[in-house]
Amino acid sequence: MENEKDCTDELMECTTDCDINDKECRDDCVEEYNECVIPDWREEYKAYTSSKYELDLLENGPKSLSQSWMMGALHNKWKKIKGIKDPEPPDVSSSLKEWEQSIKKYE
Repeated sequence: MENEKDCTDELMECTTDCDINDKECRDDCVEEYNECVIPDWREEYKAYTSSKYELDLLENGPKSLSQSWMMGALHNKWKKIKGIKDPEPPDVSSSLKEWEQSIKKYE
């Protein structure tokens, strides 16, 4: 994945460069952020498909539950192409034994 700066990164850099008491500078940063164009993944993905069904779905959006599943699958393909990985979910599993041990401290 390329290290491209998105609009939020640019806003953070801009406001960091401002003096803490310079409201005008911060306002200019926010105005610049509001004008920033965020690229839509659907427009980018059109370059990777020639399927009329997928192109129609990308253009007009899903109209049913199954189409929304397909849209999710296309989004996952786009993320894979771009090298975007979702973070691993935290391990929140526990066992009955651990639970029983945690209860003993309250007895």
